[in-house]
Parts: sequence; C-alpha cells; structure tokens
Amino acid sequence: MPPHHSPKPARKGVTIIELAIIIVVILLLLSTLILGGQYYMNSSHRAACITNINGIHKAIRSTQNMQNIPTGTSITMSDVAGSDKALPKMPKCPQTSGAYILADKISPVGTVMVFCQEYDPAVGSVDSSLNHSPGSTATW
Repeated sequence: MPPHHSPKPARKGVTIIELAIIIVVILLLLSTLILGGQYYMNSSHRAACITNINGIHKAIRSTQNMQNIPTGTSITMSDVAGSDKALPKMPKCPQTSGAYILADKISPVGTVMVFCQEYDPAVGSVDSSLNHSPGSTATW
C-alpha cells in the first residue's frame, strides 16, 4: 500500500495584502465621511449666517419704519441692537463667531446692507468660495 499523503491543511488568517486592502477601503470610507461632514457643517453655518443677516435686515427696516427714517440716512449697530432696540443683541456668525458689518446708510429695499465680516470680499479672511452673502434680498 502506497504511503498516504494528506493534503496540506488550508491556511488560516489573512495575508498582508488582504489586510492592506481592508485598511485602504476603511480609510477611503472615513475620508468620505469626514468630507461630507465638513460640507454639511459649512452649509448649515452658511444658512444660519444668512438667517442672521436676514434678521438684521428686518431689524433695520423695522427701525426705519418705526422712527420714520428716510432711505440714505446713516445707521450704526447701536441704532439697531440693544436693550430697547429691534435686536436685543447683535448676532455673530456661527462659522467663525465673527461680527456683521452694516452698510453706512440705509439702502433701498432689495439692496444688501449687512455683510458677514469674515466672508466680505473686501475684508474677509476666509475662503471666498464659502461666501455667506445671500443670493437675493428682494423679499427682505
């Protein structure tokens, strides 16, 4: 009877190449998740900032209407925000906690009068592609 050769036992575990592929796939999934989270946060901060700008615009228009102030009159933050004003306190940009800049004068309806300091192209320090300016203020 010939000697009996048993087949080699199947190896157990994973090879280095298989492990490297698994790690690369996990890293790709994590990077996609992180980038998606950053996009979501930037978008939500932008929306909140534009909502703040809208509120400040409404406070300016309310002050203008209540005090019968003509368009073109100078306006400051102290005219709009304070304990007895349209805004109890001036909001801050949710992205950077930056301040808002008012235009020097009350502009006609549909014209932007408030800018996010960090995203104002003239003075902003943050990437302008993340602009916090509203597309239109015609209905404000």
